[in-house]
Amino acid sequence: EGLLDWSSTIEDKPYKKLKGEKGDLVDWPVNPTNQYTYQPVLLYDCLQQSLNTTAVHSLKTLGTEKALSFLQQSFGWDVSFEQEKQKKQGEEEILGNVALGTLYNGVTPIQLAGAYQIFGTGGRYEAPHAVIAIRDAEGKTVYTYQSEKTQVIREDTASIMNRLLKGVVSVGGTGVAAKAKGTELIGKTGTGT
Repeated sequence: EGLLDWSSTIEDKPYKKLKGEKGDLVDWPVNPTNQYTYQPVLLYDCLQQSLNTTAVHSLKTLGTEKALSFLQQSFGWDVSFEQEKQKKQGEEEILGNVALGTLYNGVTPIQLAGAYQIFGTGGRYEAPHAVIAIRDAEGKTVYTYQSEKTQVIREDTASIMNRLLKGVVSVGGTGVAAKAKGTELIGKTGTGT
């Protein structure tokens, strides 16, 4: 959409206040460090440090309707609950869940891995599958999986995301423990609310 790029900055500050367990107002969302810098943070650093605040602010910039449409059309995910709730109650009622990865109908680890593969395939999506071919007792192929790839993001966007996600598993990143010697990794750690 051209709203953010690798050098964009997003302010690390709470999005709003919510009523806490004791009835008091508390800042939301909470970052993994339980702190906010109240400063503009480079998008690279936002991902590297898994800043929940910046995820929510970024999605607000894009809009949940566009994000949900992308998830549904590109990956076939069931986001009907969020779409219906948005129609009835407005974007604010689903913003946090969508930004922090909590969909009502959920996604499986295979679906999530399938979505992340677009960064390694130049923006092309192929539905995850387990069977490539089936052969009968004589070794004759009776079924071959026919790959169907769809371009869901631009190739340059996938390349930029790879650069951004590489920071997550680099020194200073929340996923640095996943770094493996002799192989290049990209990744994203989970968020916590």
